[in-house]
Amino acid sequence: MSSHDCSLEGSLVLKEGVTLEEVRVALEPFLDVDGPGRSTFEELLAEHDLSLDGQDLTLSVDFWGYGGYQNDDVDALRDRLAQLVAKPGALELLDHDEPDADCACVPVLVSPDDAGAQEARLEYGISLAADQLTAVLGQAEFDKLAAHIRALPRLPVVTQ
Repeated sequence: MSSHDCSLEGSLVLKEGVTLEEVRVALEPFLDVDGPGRSTFEELLAEHDLSLDGQDLTLSVDFWGYGGYQNDDVDALRDRLAQLVAKPGALELLDHDEPDADCACVPVLVSPDDAGAQEARLEYGISLAADQLTAVLGQAEFDKLAAHIRALPRLPVVTQ
């Protein structure tokens, strides 16, 4: 299996008081994995590929690795970030070399528990539909649809 040109991108809302140093502790093991294309924490900050504005963490980390549906390094990073989030969220694992659209962009659900991951999946799905449906329905109607979707009953949470 060969390495692919990948990135991990998105934004998360962190717990109040989480510091940049705590973000560094969570990210550095991922950045220190052997292989070309991984920036240092300082390079990410300097290139504005990582920012912490209050509780809002935004990142865009390019790396060489195995993309697709599952990546051990990304899973370990997800687990570390899950301890810092104030609410569940999703990052995207993008595999820029993957021809299979189903695994070229995979959500990485960041939550300390399975119920939160389910909520993150729901919000991620709504965000994917937002541009297309807003263009057809308008913002006010899309907001009503999104509220309706959020109010629907959920399937039982399956612990993995």
